[in-house]
Amino acid sequence: LPAFTKAEIRALYAEHAAETQQAFDSDASAYASDVSAGHPFFVQALGYEAAQLAPRPGAITKLHVVAAFRRLVDRGTSPIDALEARLEEPRVRRVVEPLLAGSAEVATSPEVDVQFVRDLGLLAIDDPARIDGRIHQAIVPRLLAKGAKRAFTDEPSQFFLADGRVAIEPLLHGFAV
Repeated sequence: LPAFTKAEIRALYAEHAAETQQAFDSDASAYASDVSAGHPFFVQALGYEAAQLAPRPGAITKLHVVAAFRRLVDRGTSPIDALEARLEEPRVRRVVEPLLAGSAEVATSPEVDVQFVRDLGLLAIDDPARIDGRIHQAIVPRLLAKGAKRAFTDEPSQFFLADGRVAIEPLLHGFAV
């Protein structure tokens, strides 16, 4: 599905209001549009979470959507399996990793790779030099860092020698795994 426009998001949330008597105010709808970048999965997930936080009947405000955004990011909510699998692909990593590192190397990525990552919804359409949507901006680095996190949470003592110095080889190997 292509990204929803702001008008389509307002219309979707208006349907919710008609069914539940929980109306999204204009700031809430605009914020949801901004942080989701119109990605259908995130538009729905933000709406659902915000509705859970708001009184029924009652208004869903920007504060509810901000709290919903934080909950989604903290839980790593996304079509996570598919996204995680795509991030392992070399053509995706060639584009995404330089962006996260703040490098201009993405400019040397093959155009077919950039277009593929854009088609996945990870890159902004109007600017290939940024990850699209704040939810992706928050989740993608976490997914890419899973290996490093795993290396440090399994057994931290494996990275130290008996005299307390850092064991460089196991540390480097931990990052590579």
